[in-house]
This record gives sequence, structure tokens and C-alpha cells, in this order.
Amino acid sequence: MGDCCMSNKRNNWDADITDEYEDDIPAETDLLKQLRRLEKEQSKKIKELEQQLGSYKVAERESTVQYVLESMGVNPKIAKFIPQDIDVNLETVENWVKDNADVFGIQIQQEKPVENPSLATLRQIDTITAAGQAPIGVDDMMLRIDQAQSAEEITAMIFGAEQNNY
Repeated sequence: MGDCCMSNKRNNWDADITDEYEDDIPAETDLLKQLRRLEKEQSKKIKELEQQLGSYKVAERESTVQYVLESMGVNPKIAKFIPQDIDVNLETVENWVKDNADVFGIQIQQEKPVENPSLATLRQIDTITAAGQAPIGVDDMMLRIDQAQSAEEITAMIFGAEQNNY
């Protein structure tokens, strides 16, 4: 029966191999210690940053939900019923509120679509602006400014009377 099973004796060759190569394994150097210390510090920093990011995401979610609910004129207490698994942005929160408005007894005001001016209205505006004229005397005023010989002449044109020299 002992022939077919593994023996409980320890093999001598295992001890010989490990003893033989133990001298080849270098002792932990200062550089290796420094690398391990840096790795631990970086892991700690990464965990802190992940926690910070998580808190920022929570704050951003709350802010977005609050903004949408206030802009829709809905009680902000409804925010606690919005599922955590939906991607929170203006459109998704607004759609969720509209879809569940009857559950909360909310009446959503339908937005009136902005009416585009008709083609006839645009033609009427174009006709009016095309037939428009510049104010009377503008061309004459520009000609007088161009031909002015001194600053006093321009000042007199602006004030409508000749200025006396003091």
C-alpha cells in the first residue's frame, strides 16, 4: 500500500536547490525599499483622490437635480426619489420628472413652440426696410464736416450756432 502512494518523507533534493540559490537572491536594497514606500504613498493618494471625486460627483448630481426641479417649479423633495442609476443631466432629470409627474401629482406646463415668421411676414419686413430712407440732412452734414476748415466750424455744426471766440 505504501508503494502506490506518495511518501511522507521529505525529498532531500528540494532543500538542496533552495539552499543553492539563496545566495543569488539579493538582499532588499534601499532603492527597493524606497520604491515600495513610494508605491504605498501613491496608493494612499489614489484612494484619497477617488473619495474626493466621489464626493464631487455626489455634489454635482445634487446640484443638477436641484436646478432642474427648481426651474420646472417642482418641489425639491422629489429629488430623493430620482434613481441613483440614471445618468444625471438636465435632459434626463427633466424627462424623468415629466414621466413620473402623475405619480407626484405634478402638472407640467406645456411649452409653447416658438412660431417662425411666415414667408409673407418676412417679405413685408424686407419691403419696408428696402423702401426706408436715411434721415434728411445726413449727406449734407457729412459734406459740411468734410469741407470744414477748423475745429470751430465742426463745433458750430454740432451745436447749431456759431461759437464766439473768448
